[in-house]
Amino acid sequence: MRERPDQPDEELLERWAALPGRRAFKTHAYPGPGPGPRIAFQADVKYIVVLRDPREALVSFRFFMAAQHDDVYDRFEVPHALRTAMTRPTFPEFFREVVLAAHWDGEAVPGGLLTGGFFDFVNAWWPLRAAPNVLLLHFNEMKADHEGSLKRIAAFLGYRPDAESWSRVVEYTSFAWMKRNQHKFEGHKVLGGGAKLLKDGAMIRKGLAGRAREDGMTPEIEAEIHALAARMVTDDAARDFLFHGPPSEAALPPP
Repeated sequence: MRERPDQPDEELLERWAALPGRRAFKTHAYPGPGPGPRIAFQADVKYIVVLRDPREALVSFRFFMAAQHDDVYDRFEVPHALRTAMTRPTFPEFFREVVLAAHWDGEAVPGGLLTGGFFDFVNAWWPLRAAPNVLLLHFNEMKADHEGSLKRIAAFLGYRPDAESWSRVVEYTSFAWMKRNQHKFEGHKVLGGGAKLLKDGAMIRKGLAGRAREDGMTPEIEAEIHALAARMVTDDAARDFLFHGPPSEAALPPP
């Protein structure tokens, strides 16, 4: 993400090239052609791909958009009339007027944000899940087995920390620790220059699986999401993984 509207790509590229050791980039991108945030898949890059049940991610996304701070809007000179374009007072309104109405690269697509943000994402990464440089994870399995998921990530990246370092890794990546220290994860830490991305407390919210209905999801919207998924994600295994994660996690309570 750029730190200011006039920041050239070259400035960021030079800074990243000068970083010592390994570099990690967090993105919503996926490989292949078409609308949306696309990337070129590279064999010399390792990809940790995390999926989450779109029902849960969408209700969380509504809170995320409502928590955007005026600092970041001011920095990127967003008109006041547009600052509420991605927010609505209820989740059903948000789903109809923001999620389904979303366009990708100026194109209207069936499912709107669901397609560009979830269905195209899993369709692109699922065929690559067995590639040696891809680790496919799901939010549910990471919640169900925090340390086990960390061990998989460490092995994938080739890290072998000693016992003392590992205990700190486990602690610092726990929801409880991040919630207590959420100021460390606020957007101004990564945007540079002190612009605040989110209001206090918005980055580390609940960290729970199976609770979408507590935040406004309805049975009717769930049914519509599933119908769209059946249309847009034709691989049954990929679609099941998107909603539930590995088979052992399918027993989680419905959101």
